[in-house]
Amino acid sequence: MSENTVLKSQNTAGEEGSILSGGLEVLENLKENLLELEGYRKRAGELDAEEDRLERQIQAKEQSVQAEISAVCRQRRQELESSFDSEMNTIRARMKKIRSKKDKLRTAKISERIQIETADLEEEKKEKQAEIRALFRKEQINRLFGSRLFYAFFLPGGIRDLCCAGACLLALVLIPAGIYRLLIPNRRGYMLVLMYLAVILVFGGLYALLLTKGKNRHQAAFGSVRLIRSEIFRIEKEQRRIARDIRRDRDESGYGLEKYDEQLKVCQEKLDELAEKEKKALKEFDSGTKAALAREIAGRYQKDLEELRKRHEKAEAEQESSGQKAREFAVEITGKYEGLMGKDMMNLSAVDTLCDLIRQGRAATVSEAVLLYRQENTGRTSSRKR
Repeated sequence: MSENTVLKSQNTAGEEGSILSGGLEVLENLKENLLELEGYRKRAGELDAEEDRLERQIQAKEQSVQAEISAVCRQRRQELESSFDSEMNTIRARMKKIRSKKDKLRTAKISERIQIETADLEEEKKEKQAEIRALFRKEQINRLFGSRLFYAFFLPGGIRDLCCAGACLLALVLIPAGIYRLLIPNRRGYMLVLMYLAVILVFGGLYALLLTKGKNRHQAAFGSVRLIRSEIFRIEKEQRRIARDIRRDRDESGYGLEKYDEQLKVCQEKLDELAEKEKKALKEFDSGTKAALAREIAGRYQKDLEELRKRHEKAEAEQESSGQKAREFAVEITGKYEGLMGKDMMNLSAVDTLCDLIRQGRAATVSEAVLLYRQENTGRTSSRKR
């Protein structure tokens, strides 16, 4: 259309000798040329927008593909790790169960060994205790005087007796205070004093009674009991030392734990083997499987992406072609009309006005129409300024 229009414009201008001396037909040809130029520019703009839209679609699709690849690869890797972790946790649970059985058997064997190695001391201890009972029967001493509480207050033979006596005295101090605080609603200071006096009288009286009826009456017997109890404390101390040494002994060869050690060794080997396999599998996944998954996922979208890229390339080519045509046509119009009529006449509004001036008979040629148009525009501009 542009070539025909330009040729028509050239023939008309040639027949009339000059564009400026031409009339309505020259302006109508110019209008057609401007309309065609506007069409090229509009088409170029539409294609440019289409190109941008397709480019955004391609970018969005590529980002979606990459996001899916990342998500799938992450999920598959986690599933792979989870499978190995499940197997390894099963083995760890088995090892925990074996260790529990081993510890129970070891504890039983240690207790058995302690009993065996302290059997003589235990027998000696029982003999000493029997001596005390025989002495009580011989002296006709009440069994009450053989209690630990009696020994703690009257015949303390060690730290345990002293702790027992201290605990009893602390209880005698705290119990009245607790009763006074918690159970008596209208408390008076003298009440607490009376309570402690009652405790002192009761406990002191009981202590004096036991002292006179028991310890002082059987002074010689309780002296022998003190010596025997010292021997018992020595035996118990030796028993504790032997038990402590046995528990600290790291040699388990005599406990029959070899089968558990063998089972634990087999489980540990399997655990190490699985850990190595997991490391190898993850390495293979990162180096090969991951790329294969990426190709498989990308392949599903390849057709859509290729279609979008083809459409983008087509729109880009058409946009370039339309833009080139618009530029060339604009240069052609500029070279033919703008130099003669002025740049301000190169728009449809101005051309329509020039055509109206000729149709109305106010101008006969293009030159006259342009001159009249500018005069009227200058007058209107001056009026606005005033």
